[in-house]
Amino acid sequence: MFTFFDLLSSLKSLSIVEKPKVAGFRCPQNVKCGQYDWESLKREFMLGDFKTLKEFAQAKNISYGFLRNKAKGWTQEKRQLSKTKSQLVVEKTLQKQIEKASDYNTFAC
Repeated sequence: MFTFFDLLSSLKSLSIVEKPKVAGFRCPQNVKCGQYDWESLKREFMLGDFKTLKEFAQAKNISYGFLRNKAKGWTQEKRQLSKTKSQLVVEKTLQKQIEKASDYNTFAC
């Protein structure tokens, strides 16, 4: 059986109750620190069609300054992910073209 303290300690381990770790950082007045699931937000930013953090902040109704402090490096990571994705698409397309040409040459004889 769980006690209140067990529940509290398990909630503290979740990112949704996490307090900012930046020295001197204060949460905006209209935002409770830790109310966001940062992993889900990052995943949504990375996979979405958002070009900038500012655009993403507006879509999610999050203070841009607050998001910018929590999302350091997301934009660069998204750019790298996009490059990798493009390279994989090109490689897959070339592989299909090679297979198609190979099949054509095999049956043409």
